[in-house]
Amino acid sequence: MKFGLILNKIREVHSVFLFHYKIMKNKFNSVLLIDDSIPINYFHKIIVEKSGVALNCIAVNNGQEALDYLQIKKDAQERLPELIFVDINMPGINGWEFLEKFRANHKSILKEVVTVMLTTSINPDDKEKSKRLNVPNYFPKPLTVKVLVDLYDSYFNHRI
Repeated sequence: MKFGLILNKIREVHSVFLFHYKIMKNKFNSVLLIDDSIPINYFHKIIVEKSGVALNCIAVNNGQEALDYLQIKKDAQERLPELIFVDINMPGINGWEFLEKFRANHKSILKEVVTVMLTTSINPDDKEKSKRLNVPNYFPKPLTVKVLVDLYDSYFNHRI
């Protein structure tokens, strides 16, 4: 039994090592974190930065701040984040409203941006709504290196 656990840990470390090797060559331009919890944003930003997956990681506290940030990037003709993590339950513009407005304002680049619902919601309706809105990436908080590895392999592995 113990040998099996050790072997699984070795495999996990090996996959993270391979991930870091790939990322050293090909990083995300930037990752955007959208969450109304400052401590959660702080923690998630550390995870992204320590994992080495991105050249830049930006954290904002609500959907409106995210839309404003993305509009500034668009107006300056700068690259938008390739990976956006969105919390569902936020004051003001929540995660669902953010997605709706983001898609309306940035239709031309939707295929270049991966949106991920990162939430504490255990409501099965939220997960189903995520699928209906064509956001198949729905993960519970907190963000982990494994989630980053899986997303990189699923959407960005072709860059290698």
